[in-house]
Amino acid sequence: DSVASRGLGDVYKRQKQMFSEAKALNSFLNLKDINFYSSVSHLHLFGLTFKVFLPLISGGKVYSAVLNYPESLYEIDFKNSIYITSPTILNVISKHDDLPNLSELNLMITAGSKLKERVRSELLDKFKVDIMEIYGSSESGVVARNFGSGFELFDNVSVSIAKENQLLISSPWCDEFLSSDTGRVDGKKLTLFGRADRIVKLNDFRFYLDEAEEWLDTHKFVKDAKCALLDDNTRVKTLISLSELGKKEFLKGGKKAITTELKSFCRDKFKTNLRHFKIVEAVSYTHLTL
Repeated sequence: DSVASRGLGDVYKRQKQMFSEAKALNSFLNLKDINFYSSVSHLHLFGLTFKVFLPLISGGKVYSAVLNYPESLYEIDFKNSIYITSPTILNVISKHDDLPNLSELNLMITAGSKLKERVRSELLDKFKVDIMEIYGSSESGVVARNFGSGFELFDNVSVSIAKENQLLISSPWCDEFLSSDTGRVDGKKLTLFGRADRIVKLNDFRFYLDEAEEWLDTHKFVKDAKCALLDDNTRVKTLISLSELGKKEFLKGGKKAITTELKSFCRDKFKTNLRHFKIVEAVSYTHLTL
């Protein structure tokens, strides 16, 4: 059996596994003569699965042009089509009101990082398009999907909980794999806590940095948030960028009005562990400097 590379580095899978994954996805989506457009490369896991193997199984037509700017979407006829993209691109698209042709899409499929609920909601309001968020990795392949009400496992995917709440994943397209992600499984429902390396001990209790960021992102003053443990390992500090409403509040009451509100918002859920905030223009995910 020949071997197919999935993504960069040394992660490989057999062609049999790749086709097994594609057949399962095609069965779930019930695709027929679908056109595939994308903003992603076939050189990575996500693109290889959805832009190459899934069309091979479904008999769909793949358009080679990479549509990774809103300007490249204007003239496309998206009837009977799927758009394969990323949360980063969807975040940019959500700011546009002049792309009515997106309403013609059968489905958007996204993966690579967490899709913010704010972005999903804005896209749904503007374009009435369904979005399927995929959870998986280069090693595991597809594991679960989220249409807006939480992740559910795909058929034939088995997830159990190993040490430190880490996910142990297996499927016909994945030999047993211990993920660095942590979570909980209830039947088919998968709840993600965050990565094991983003769980810290504070006051003898586990503190999930990812969970804190997701909670802050739901506040009306916050556009984006990123938490990190300071060097003394006793305090969490948070970078936040402000939403339009948050900026208006900042002009009225300054930083104190913002931080007082956020401390109150977080107190019941996180006690006093979130009380150090720095307001920035935009949160950088490449270099987090507190």
